[in-house]
Amino acid sequence: IGYFSSVKRQARIAKVVGLGNGFRLAGLQKFLQQNLQYEVDRPDAYRSLAGDAVVNSPLFADNLLSFAVPYGLALQTLKLTRIHTSLLPPEIATARVIRKKKPWAVAAAASLLLGYTLSTVGNAYTNGVVHTPEFEAAEKEAGDFGSKVGSLKSAYDSEVGRRGAAQAKLEGLIKGRRSVDWLDVYNAVVDCLPRIPEGEPVPDEVNMKPIINLTEFSTKKEADVSAWFGKVPEAKLKYMPEAERTAGPSGEGYIVTLRGQHYFNDPAQPRNTGILFVINTFLKNLQQWQVQHDGYPVRDVRRLGLTHATIMEQGKAVPIDVSTKGRDLTAARGFGATGPMGPMGTSEESPEFLTETPEFPPSSAVAGTGVPGQPGSADVKRYEGTTFTIQLVLQYVPEADRAEVDPLAPAAAEGADGASADAASGADAAADATAAE
Repeated sequence: IGYFSSVKRQARIAKVVGLGNGFRLAGLQKFLQQNLQYEVDRPDAYRSLAGDAVVNSPLFADNLLSFAVPYGLALQTLKLTRIHTSLLPPEIATARVIRKKKPWAVAAAASLLLGYTLSTVGNAYTNGVVHTPEFEAAEKEAGDFGSKVGSLKSAYDSEVGRRGAAQAKLEGLIKGRRSVDWLDVYNAVVDCLPRIPEGEPVPDEVNMKPIINLTEFSTKKEADVSAWFGKVPEAKLKYMPEAERTAGPSGEGYIVTLRGQHYFNDPAQPRNTGILFVINTFLKNLQQWQVQHDGYPVRDVRRLGLTHATIMEQGKAVPIDVSTKGRDLTAARGFGATGPMGPMGTSEESPEFLTETPEFPPSSAVAGTGVPGQPGSADVKRYEGTTFTIQLVLQYVPEADRAEVDPLAPAAAEGADGASADAASGADAAADATAAE
């Protein structure tokens, strides 16, 4: 009781129940009660036990205290008690389980041994059948052939790897350089050049031909075209449409450089000479959503991805001296409307559009012009020309992704008119200064 109280300190012993025939001794109940200082109870019946034949039996009544243990075990077996315990020592229980299962263990071990013996005998027989000199020779031949196949496969894989590396290198060299997209860009720029309408006669005088001769068409790839836009002087931004001036380009693209010259100087059109002729024709067309000449298909320009066109440089071209007695060599040898560099002709040395084309310096004179007489003589006429440099941004838009409607049509139209007006004012001021001198 003292040990139990030390282990279960929160438990409270209310009474002690005495069991067994030894508790029938006279005075034992009172003795235990006085010495234990606990109430000692002696059961005299099992209230839940049924069966009058047994309960009322004198033998059962005399040995009532001895039936508590078998009665409790019976209730525990029926799982009707809150306490479950076993009076059988675990060593005895384990020994009985082993003794009960030992025959089955011996039978299982014997079966396994028999199976292993049969399997070993069978494998030994089959192994002896195939391990003969005939099989060894065939195996050696098959092994040599497998080694040869492996060697050839390794060599093949090595060549495949070399081919892949060479192909990747070649693709890196030609990627973007054979794209037909550049043909769209070239055709768009060519169709923006002014040209003599179909069916109209070509003027004889050089200064009466509304033709622009391109001397350079180059491109330079930029990781971010906004860097180029940020370097454009404020005075050059006026040539751009208003919408493009306020919203600069960004992202990867190309900076296209167009250099050229013209000798158009019609006295009847003072507002359409010099750089104004370039602004009113070539530059204006480069700023359109689409252009179309009579008898030619519609050509995408800004819809193609050509934007932010502006004049970066302008100057005087090398004068042309033409004999008034000889034939017009200029129209016959390349400068006319049907010459190689004219808008209605073709060039045998067209610029090759690569990822980035080199810049060719403008020629010092127009190809195909001759000087049959001396400048200043009566039979020589001199024509003054204008050179220009136009730069614009190319961010190519595939045909399937192009918009159907120009989102900047109203703003672009107003910006183009403003640019022309600013340029015209500048030209008037320059003309007034020249007249004053």
